[in-house]
Amino acid sequence: MKVGGLDDPVWRQAQEGVPPSQGRPSRRRGLLVLIVGVPLVLLAVALTLWASQSHRRGGDPGGRILRELLPNLAAVPAGSTDVVTQKLDSVWSEKCPDNLAGQAGWSEVRADARFTIAWPRERVINSVSSVLAENGWTRHDESFGPAQGSVAHWTKHLAAGVSAEAAVYPVPADSTNWFLTATARPPGFASAGC
Repeated sequence: MKVGGLDDPVWRQAQEGVPPSQGRPSRRRGLLVLIVGVPLVLLAVALTLWASQSHRRGGDPGGRILRELLPNLAAVPAGSTDVVTQKLDSVWSEKCPDNLAGQAGWSEVRADARFTIAWPRERVINSVSSVLAENGWTRHDESFGPAQGSVAHWTKHLAAGVSAEAAVYPVPADSTNWFLTATARPPGFASAGC
């Protein structure tokens, strides 16, 4: 008599105390769990994310404001080198608990470019200004602080219903490295509360 072979009578017997139908789960049951279970888990995650965001009105739903700012990146003068662009949509920021004056809210929407060009200051500003003017921006230079001098500055009312600002300036002053930025404060905007 061979022990442990396939023809061993032990293999043909059900385990003691376990009915024959409750052995290994069938492949059909596993497939059913996958077909029904995975979509249910995904739906639960989506509903949780939606519910956590639905009470926060404002921001930039669908990226409408950001899309209106992106054409400004084309104002980087031709021939510029080391061009780096950055596109930032609005994100929700909670109020910092240790700052009583702070508040929760949406961050501003931004489209920025850093670039290097060895042109005179006025030529860079005029080049940027011509592209922005073609896109409906109005120039009115301003100073952002005491003893900082005038900065090339533009404004525009966007179709999304908010006002936007753009500026271009060398960083540091009198260098060949420039920073072009376009920003807009979305509905529900709040400056950082920290």
